[in-house]
Amino acid sequence: MPRAKEIRAKAREAMAGKWGRFVGMNLLYLVVLMVIGLITAAPLLGSVGGLVDLATKAMAGKTITEKMVTDVLTSFIGTSALSSLLSIAAMLIEVPLAYALIENIMKAKRDNETTATYFLGRVFPSFGRAWKVTLWQFVKLIVPTILYIVGIMVAALVMGLLSGLGDAGAVIGGIVYFVAMIAIVIWYIGKVLNLSLSEYVAIDNPEITAKEAVEKSIELMPGYRWKLICLGLSFIGWAILCCFTFGIGNLFLTPYMAVADVVFYEEVVKAHGQTAEKEPVAETPVAEPVVETPVAEEPVVEEQPTQE
Repeated sequence: MPRAKEIRAKAREAMAGKWGRFVGMNLLYLVVLMVIGLITAAPLLGSVGGLVDLATKAMAGKTITEKMVTDVLTSFIGTSALSSLLSIAAMLIEVPLAYALIENIMKAKRDNETTATYFLGRVFPSFGRAWKVTLWQFVKLIVPTILYIVGIMVAALVMGLLSGLGDAGAVIGGIVYFVAMIAIVIWYIGKVLNLSLSEYVAIDNPEITAKEAVEKSIELMPGYRWKLICLGLSFIGWAILCCFTFGIGNLFLTPYMAVADVVFYEEVVKAHGQTAEKEPVAETPVAEPVVETPVAEEPVVEEQPTQE
């Protein structure tokens, strides 16, 4: 398995001559998210303006009637409900949108046949597949999440019991709680990281179910979770530099990190002796029907009777 530095080098090599395409799809993705965010927040703008106007009048000592307060609150409650419904609709779109973007990044990394806008046409065709993968990821995290919460409660209970034994017990209880919390958090992060390859597996293997894709990710990741963390940490320097570019640098850094994640996925699959990118299946040539050439029959020569 290559180190983080080598994975980044492979990512840059794959992006050579295609940076504009990757930056373009990242910018388009951000614009779409911004438009969705504005649509969901739009209903609240008017009611918030009413609340601000009411507060301004109150501070200025102007008369505020009960009807004015009721109207503003009624408007705020109604628009909040509408905004909540729009937020749910936005979430339904954002999941397949992100899935389609990953598909486009994988395709752009591997060939030159895609464009920056390709993923927009893949949002609705990927809708069901993306949500099935997401829901199965959620299902796989139900038990770990419950155990995580129970573990925290048990650690807190033990700390409380030890604290009741005096100052020494309080110190020991604090140490036990601190160590237990670190162990529980590391364990839970490992469970989450096990699911990190689900989308890549699902995209590369359309013939398997979403559940099988998630389970395949869980099968692939053990032994490589720390390497994925190290890969993410290796971009910290670039992220700090982007802070001085007023966010413009993120247009380049985000796709760079995304392609590095694709390379990481491919290397993990390769380390398991498998192939991430499927080779196109050659079509079996259909045999042409054999046309039999009619054989010309030789004329039958009748024997003439012999005269004696």
